[in-house]
Amino acid sequence: MNNNYHIRGLLVLGSVLMLTACQHFNQDYSKITPVKKSPTATDAVASVKKQLREEHTATSRVFAFGTTEADDALRKQLLMDLSKPGQNFYRDIADRKERKAQGKKLPGEKAGIEEIAKYRREITMPIGTDKMLYEDGFLVKEYDKALQSRIFQDAKKVGYKTSKAGTYSLANVLWKERGPNNIPGRMRNLVVSPTNPNKWYAGSAGGGVWMSEDGGTNWRSTTDMQVPNLANTTVAISPANPSIVYSGTGEPFGNLDAITGSGLIKSIDGGETWSRISGTESFGSVGRLAVNPTNANNLVVATSKGIFKTTDGGASWTKTYSGSGTYYNVQDLKASKDFSTLYASVNTYGVIKSTDGGNTWSLVFDAVVKAKGIKRIEFDIAPSDNISEHRSLLAQILTSLCPIWHLRRRDMITLM
Repeated sequence: MNNNYHIRGLLVLGSVLMLTACQHFNQDYSKITPVKKSPTATDAVASVKKQLREEHTATSRVFAFGTTEADDALRKQLLMDLSKPGQNFYRDIADRKERKAQGKKLPGEKAGIEEIAKYRREITMPIGTDKMLYEDGFLVKEYDKALQSRIFQDAKKVGYKTSKAGTYSLANVLWKERGPNNIPGRMRNLVVSPTNPNKWYAGSAGGGVWMSEDGGTNWRSTTDMQVPNLANTTVAISPANPSIVYSGTGEPFGNLDAITGSGLIKSIDGGETWSRISGTESFGSVGRLAVNPTNANNLVVATSKGIFKTTDGGASWTKTYSGSGTYYNVQDLKASKDFSTLYASVNTYGVIKSTDGGNTWSLVFDAVVKAKGIKRIEFDIAPSDNISEHRSLLAQILTSLCPIWHLRRRDMITLM
C-alpha cells in the first residue's frame, strides 16, 4: 500500500517537472529571431524589375523588350543616351544631321557615300594592298562552276521530269518581290526593233534584258537562267538582221554600286534565248555598242579597257583602242548612219574619232587641255549634218557646271 503511494507521488512530481520545463522552453524559443532565407539571383532580378515597374514605368518598358513602336523608340533613345560617339549608329546619324544643319563637319569626317565606298574597298581588297584580286571574267568562271554543281544538275533533272504542283521544279519556282520599294532601279538602255516599232528591248543595271512586244505595255525577262551576268546595260540591233541582238554587261561609269562586267552576250532569235560570246570576259565593263546597219556581224564595243571590234559576229576580236596612259575607260560610242565615222568618249581624256569604221582613232576633243575637271562625256551626232563632209557633234561634258560643247567643221570647239 505504501509502495503505491510512493509510485503515484513520483509520477505527479515528474509531470510537474515536465510541465515547468516545457513552459520555460516556450518562453526562450519565442525570443529567438527566425533565420531568413538567402535571396537567389532570380529573386534579385524579380526585385529589380518590380522596382523598375513601380518607379520607372518608361524604362521598365525598355527592359521588358516590348514590341510596340513606342517600345522601339524608347530602346533607341536609351541606347543613344548611353553610348559614346562612334558607338551607336542612330546617335551618329542624329549627330551628323545636326552638324550638317549647322554647317559643321568634324576633322576627317566623310560623307555617307564616302563611307560606303571605303567599306566596299575594304571587303573586296586584302589588307595591305589597294588592288582588287578578283580576276577578269571571274563571274563567268563561278557561273560555269555553278552550272556543273550537283545541286543544280539534280534540280534540272527534277524540273524536266515533273510539273506537278507542290513539287520542286524550275517551272514551279515562283518569286515574290520583297523590296526595297523606296529606291528606283536603273534601266541603262532602251532599243526599239528596226523592223517592229512595238518590239522594245530594255537593258537593266542588274536585272537582265527585258522585252516588250506591245509597245511597252507588258514586259518579260529573257535572260534569266541563261547568262552569268544580268547587268545588261546596253543593247544593239542591226537593221540588216533584226534577229541578231547583242548586249554588253557591266557599268563603266564610276558609280559606287556598279556591277562588274563579264563581256557580251548574243541572241540569234530576236532576244528569246541568249548565249555568251566567248573571249569577251576580259573586256571589262561594256558601256556602249555600235553595230553596222548593213552588216550584223560588224560590231564595235566601248568598254572600261578600251575599244574592241569584230567583223564575224564575235568569233574573233581586235582591240583597236587601248587608251592614252591612264585614260582608257570608253563610256560612250556613236556611229554615223553609214558607219564610216564613229565617235567615242574617254573619261577624263576627251572625245576620239574614227573615219575607217573603228579601226583607228584620233583625239578631237582634248579634255585634259581644257583643264575644267571634265570626266564623263555623253554625246550624239546631229542627223542634219550626218551626210555632209563635216560632221557635227553635240556633246554634254559632265563637269561641275555641265556646259554644252559643240564640235563643228574640222572639229573646232566653241562653247554654246
